[in-house]
Amino acid sequence: MSINLNMSPLVSATGYALFSLMVALGRLASDYLRHHFDEATLIKHSGGFGFVGLALFSLSEVMSAEYSVRVSTSYLGLVIAGAGLSVCTPIIISMAGKCPNIGATQAIAIITTPMYLGKPVY
Repeated sequence: MSINLNMSPLVSATGYALFSLMVALGRLASDYLRHHFDEATLIKHSGGFGFVGLALFSLSEVMSAEYSVRVSTSYLGLVIAGAGLSVCTPIIISMAGKCPNIGATQAIAIITTPMYLGKPVY
Protein backbone atom coordinates (compact mmCIF):
# COMPACT_ATOMS: atom_id res chain seq x y z
CA MET A 1 0.00 0.00 0.00
CA SER A 2 2.77 2.41 0.83
CA ILE A 3 4.44 1.95 -2.55
CA ASN A 4 1.54 1.34 -4.95
CA LEU A 5 -1.00 3.67 -3.37
CA ASN A 6 1.43 6.30 -2.02
CA MET A 7 0.19 5.86 1.53
CA SER A 8 2.17 6.33 4.70
CA PRO A 9 3.58 3.28 6.50
CA LEU A 10 1.10 3.82 9.35
CA VAL A 11 -1.87 3.74 6.98
CA SER A 12 -0.46 0.65 5.25
CA ALA A 13 0.09 -1.14 8.56
CA THR A 14 -3.45 -0.30 9.64
CA GLY A 15 -4.80 -1.86 6.45
CA TYR A 16 -2.85 -5.05 7.09
CA ALA A 17 -4.06 -5.08 10.71
CA LEU A 18 -7.69 -4.71 9.60
CA PHE A 19 -7.27 -7.55 7.11
CA SER A 20 -5.66 -9.76 9.78
CA LEU A 21 -8.38 -8.95 12.29
CA MET A 22 -11.09 -9.93 9.83
CA VAL A 23 -9.24 -13.15 8.99
CA ALA A 24 -9.12 -14.04 12.69
CA LEU A 25 -12.80 -13.21 13.22
CA GLY A 26 -13.77 -15.07 10.06
CA ARG A 27 -11.87 -18.18 11.13
CA LEU A 28 -13.65 -18.09 14.49
CA ALA A 29 -17.03 -17.71 12.78
CA SER A 30 -16.39 -20.33 10.10
CA ASP A 31 -17.24 -23.28 12.37
CA TYR A 32 -20.55 -21.70 13.26
CA LEU A 33 -21.28 -21.04 9.59
CA ARG A 34 -20.34 -24.61 8.61
CA HIS A 35 -22.97 -25.97 11.00
CA HIS A 36 -25.68 -23.81 9.42
CA PHE A 37 -24.74 -23.93 5.71
CA ASP A 38 -23.27 -26.52 3.41
CA GLU A 39 -19.67 -26.24 2.23
CA ALA A 40 -20.49 -25.50 -1.40
CA THR A 41 -22.68 -22.54 -0.45
CA LEU A 42 -20.02 -21.18 1.91
CA ILE A 43 -17.27 -21.51 -0.71
CA LYS A 44 -19.35 -19.68 -3.30
CA HIS A 45 -20.43 -16.84 -1.07
CA SER A 46 -17.24 -16.32 0.90
CA GLY A 47 -15.18 -16.63 -2.28
CA GLY A 48 -17.41 -13.97 -3.81
CA PHE A 49 -16.80 -11.73 -0.82
CA GLY A 50 -13.06 -12.31 -1.15
CA PHE A 51 -13.17 -11.45 -4.85
CA VAL A 52 -15.21 -8.29 -4.30
CA GLY A 53 -12.91 -7.18 -1.48
CA LEU A 54 -9.75 -7.73 -3.50
CA ALA A 55 -11.30 -5.99 -6.52
CA LEU A 56 -12.31 -3.03 -4.38
CA PHE A 57 -8.84 -2.85 -2.88
CA SER A 58 -7.25 -3.03 -6.33
CA LEU A 59 -9.54 -0.35 -7.73
CA SER A 60 -8.95 2.02 -4.82
CA GLU A 61 -5.87 3.35 -6.61
CA VAL A 62 -7.82 4.58 -9.63
CA MET A 63 -11.17 5.45 -8.01
CA SER A 64 -10.30 8.94 -6.84
CA ALA A 65 -7.40 11.29 -6.54
CA GLU A 66 -8.54 12.21 -3.06
CA TYR A 67 -6.35 10.57 -0.42
CA SER A 68 -9.09 9.93 2.15
CA VAL A 69 -11.32 8.20 -0.41
CA ARG A 70 -8.47 5.93 -1.51
CA VAL A 71 -7.65 5.03 2.09
CA SER A 72 -11.29 4.33 3.00
CA THR A 73 -11.87 2.27 -0.14
CA SER A 74 -8.73 0.22 0.37
CA TYR A 75 -9.61 -0.41 4.03
CA LEU A 76 -13.12 -1.50 3.09
CA GLY A 77 -11.73 -3.81 0.41
CA LEU A 78 -9.27 -5.39 2.83
CA VAL A 79 -11.97 -5.93 5.46
CA ILE A 80 -14.31 -7.60 2.96
CA ALA A 81 -11.50 -9.70 1.49
CA GLY A 82 -10.32 -10.84 4.91
CA ALA A 83 -13.81 -11.84 5.97
CA GLY A 84 -14.46 -13.75 2.76
CA LEU A 85 -11.15 -15.52 2.29
CA SER A 86 -10.89 -16.56 5.93
CA VAL A 87 -13.99 -18.75 5.64
CA CYS A 88 -12.79 -20.39 2.40
CA THR A 89 -9.39 -21.49 3.69
CA PRO A 90 -10.40 -23.98 6.41
CA ILE A 91 -13.05 -25.49 4.16
CA ILE A 92 -10.61 -25.99 1.30
CA ILE A 93 -8.02 -27.58 3.59
CA SER A 94 -10.69 -29.86 5.07
CA MET A 95 -11.86 -30.89 1.61
CA ALA A 96 -8.27 -31.64 0.58
CA GLY A 97 -7.92 -33.99 3.53
CA LYS A 98 -10.94 -35.96 2.33
CA CYS A 99 -9.64 -36.61 -1.21
CA PRO A 100 -10.10 -40.30 -2.01
CA ASN A 101 -7.18 -40.79 -4.42
CA ILE A 102 -4.41 -39.26 -2.30
CA GLY A 103 -3.36 -39.41 1.33
CA ALA A 104 -4.71 -36.70 3.62
CA THR A 105 -1.29 -35.37 4.68
CA GLN A 106 -0.03 -35.19 1.10
CA ALA A 107 -3.22 -33.49 -0.13
CA ILE A 108 -3.11 -30.91 2.65
CA ALA A 109 0.57 -30.25 1.94
CA ILE A 110 -0.18 -29.72 -1.75
CA ILE A 111 -2.94 -27.24 -0.90
CA THR A 112 -1.21 -25.31 1.88
CA THR A 113 2.26 -24.95 0.37
CA PRO A 114 1.23 -22.30 -2.19
CA MET A 115 -0.69 -20.46 0.54
CA TYR A 116 2.50 -19.91 2.54
CA LEU A 117 4.87 -19.09 -0.29
CA GLY A 118 4.01 -15.42 -0.10
CA LYS A 119 5.32 -12.90 -2.56
CA PRO A 120 7.34 -14.39 -5.39
CA VAL A 121 11.00 -13.42 -5.53
CA TYR A 122 11.79 -11.37 -8.62
